[in-house]
Amino acid sequence: MVTRSRAKLISAGRKEHPIKGVDTSEDEFTVEGIRSAFKESCPTIKERKIQLKAPPLEPHTKLSKKQKRKAKLKLKQAQAMEMTKLALDAKYTLDKTDFEDEYGFSN
Repeated sequence: MVTRSRAKLISAGRKEHPIKGVDTSEDEFTVEGIRSAFKESCPTIKERKIQLKAPPLEPHTKLSKKQKRKAKLKLKQAQAMEMTKLALDAKYTLDKTDFEDEYGFSN
């Protein structure tokens, strides 16, 4: 904690040995003076824009029951088509001669 006598010593010392690049005028001890001196002595710190409120969300329209059912049906159909495609690919890639030789089956 800085007492009045300590503050007088500090201000006298600042007059004799000012901080480089900082204007040490009488407004040094006001709030704005302290902020400006700090900003001048620390140029790498940028001011942040304070966001008061979150940005509003876009309005979302609710889907009707029919739209939901239709979306579910399309999803099921797409999954079924994918499964049949995989099954057909597996059927055509199966080499029947290896299967017959390995297990001793013949036509």
